[in-house]
Amino acid sequence: MTSVPSELYQNHSQFPAASMKNINNTDEIDNNKSQRELGIIEKLCSTYGFVYCCHRDGRYFFHFSEYKNDIQQAKIGDVVEFETTIDKRKQKPVAINLVPVSSEIIGENRVDGTIAVVARQPPPPPLTNGFDTVNFMPDGKVTYVKKGETYFLPYGLADLQEQTIPVKVGDQVTFNVGQDRRTNQFFARNIAVVKKMNSPVVAAAPVKRSRGVISTMKDSFGFIEREDALKEIFFHITEFGPNVATNTVHPGVEVEFDIQDRHVSY
Repeated sequence: MTSVPSELYQNHSQFPAASMKNINNTDEIDNNKSQRELGIIEKLCSTYGFVYCCHRDGRYFFHFSEYKNDIQQAKIGDVVEFETTIDKRKQKPVAINLVPVSSEIIGENRVDGTIAVVARQPPPPPLTNGFDTVNFMPDGKVTYVKKGETYFLPYGLADLQEQTIPVKVGDQVTFNVGQDRRTNQFFARNIAVVKKMNSPVVAAAPVKRSRGVISTMKDSFGFIEREDALKEIFFHITEFGPNVATNTVHPGVEVEFDIQDRHVSY
């Protein structure tokens, strides 16, 4: 499953996405000045700039005097909270009371999980601005079970606490849940291995043959709608082996597969 993990909100509250407003209605904007927006600085000029709103379609002018920090430290791509009001002279919405904030929320609680897909993609090159990371999706996957439901969260090599020690599929880990406030995407962060897959105390898991139909594909992984249960199961493209062309793996294809039940204590 890829629904919102509740673990993040036991100690933090989600930043509310602003509802859509008619920005040409002066009274409506004025009545909602206390509503904080989340945005990314898109452009900086000599005395003014523009901020892009993350949760609704909007690009707002702001004057440097409205930036509530050292404007000399501000750079394109910085994440900020701000309010909107109407410029009385131009009768256009503008951003005011800009405050720099973190781009990510990290939950305090540790979650038990298992490595489902090993991250191999290196982190992006040195950033030129904060927009470079918005669309970056790491290729690793951590899975965990909550109230009988299975969740998958992406992670990257930089999320491993011990980056010099390689991890394997099946390794048991603990991690924090993080949410990128710009995109609302969830990730596994600060991953620590607590038991390696090849530990002698871990018994081999039984394997059973199942059937289903590929329901979703994204890059190198996807989900299969099972024939024997009303749920989907995750798979990585490498599980098809070297003799299957990747362009033949797409939604609607019927497949047979094995399910490995991992003996993990939570």
